[in-house]
Amino acid sequence: MSNELFANLRHDNRDGTRFILGHELGHIRLHHVALWYNLVLCYSQLIPILGPTLSRLREYSCDRNGAALESKGELGLVLLTAGRYAADNVHVSELVDQGRHLGGFWVGIAQLPRSHPWTVRRIWRLHQLGLFGPADTVDPVQRSQAVA
Repeated sequence: MSNELFANLRHDNRDGTRFILGHELGHIRLHHVALWYNLVLCYSQLIPILGPTLSRLREYSCDRNGAALESKGELGLVLLTAGRYAADNVHVSELVDQGRHLGGFWVGIAQLPRSHPWTVRRIWRLHQLGLFGPADTVDPVQRSQAVA
């Protein structure tokens, strides 16, 4: 992670860097690195759905911490997911739109074994909560029809 962080600084993406630092500090603040916490978690990992679900919840909590530190840090989350070379080619507004439409029963089932939520869901959730700015509730198709 440190290589990605320094590459992010090299591109002068201070907002994304602040989000990443806030996210990682959230793990410390919420005691995700404490010995007692990890001892309890090692047993929860033995239960197939419980372990990954708790891990996703931890990530959502730390994302909130990062967004509280930097409300314009979407690119930090994109950098962690896509890497330093692909992050410049990602359009955050499209990710927010994808996250808005990604849901339902089968999406929930597909995410059960994953330790981290999908990035589009993480970014949409932070927009929905107003931590990355207000969530745009107007559908892009409706917006284009209103402009025309």
